[in-house]
Amino acid sequence: MTLNIAQAMDVLSAADQGAWTAAEGAPQEALTSAFVALALSVAHPDRAWTELESLLAAQWPDGMVPHLVYHQPTDVFPASGLWVTGRPVTTSGLTALPILGHVLRRLHDTAPDAARARAALRVIDRWHGWFGTHRDPKGTGLFALLHPWESGRPGAPEWAAAFARVPTEGVDAYLPAGASPAQARTVWLIERFRSLGWETPELHDNSPFRVVDPGANALLIRSCEDLATLADALDEPELADGNRLIAERARAAMDGLMQGGRYLPLDRITGQRIQTASVGTVLPVWAGMPTEGQVEGLAEPWAAALVAPGMRMDMAPADDILTAALVAGLR
Repeated sequence: MTLNIAQAMDVLSAADQGAWTAAEGAPQEALTSAFVALALSVAHPDRAWTELESLLAAQWPDGMVPHLVYHQPTDVFPASGLWVTGRPVTTSGLTALPILGHVLRRLHDTAPDAARARAALRVIDRWHGWFGTHRDPKGTGLFALLHPWESGRPGAPEWAAAFARVPTEGVDAYLPAGASPAQARTVWLIERFRSLGWETPELHDNSPFRVVDPGANALLIRSCEDLATLADALDEPELADGNRLIAERARAAMDGLMQGGRYLPLDRITGQRIQTASVGTVLPVWAGMPTEGQVEGLAEPWAAALVAPGMRMDMAPADDILTAALVAGLR
């Protein structure tokens, strides 16, 4: 089934929880909220700003923006009780894809609000800096994912070998009946990070899964550059300069991932590039970086849409909230 914009807006309306968008009983997902904010920006600008602000309000003291926000408890996997992150509102302990600088710039272009934009600008600026301190401790210019969920493409082929290193033992109490080995590995990583206290750069060096994803880093580059453009418009030159510096260093470092017209992921534990062909290897084109590869292999709808905005959005069922947000937000 192919959604049109009217149908997509109906899906989003049915999932409207007042200040955020989610299926009943499910957590707020950062990536979904990002595109919902864009989808609502024309017809419902105040609600669009509220969607973004409800997500940014969950920022951690160290600067991280989590990928899940639990406004109410749930036992559905991954259950809210799994995380124990100690936040006023329960969140995951994993970060979201860094796309919010781009979302904020577009939202302010469509529904200008200097005061709200300036407040959001500062939150996102701190998050951009967090990727360097917590996910790039050696200052390479590129950050690493510590869990496949942080990629937005958890089933992508490039994670397979690195994810296979993660143990599966000792986590049965946190798994649903009939859980797969992949689910056990996801929980094992969460347990490891929880035991270390979450808010520490030490998570990076103590994770058996550390992958530099060119797609995720390209999103950070674009997010930083868009945030810098907005910071200039709001007369925040220091924030603009800082974000441009992050983007420039990342662009230079991305050259080391290029092979055969694609940007290949790097397994930071083995030091080897991961030979794969998926949308993540060509997603840097969205950040204006050269690539000769084509979109092949497993491609999640949101990522494929960024590379080719004209692509038909019929790759997920009509009740998929993220798909609906993409249809309306990338029109």
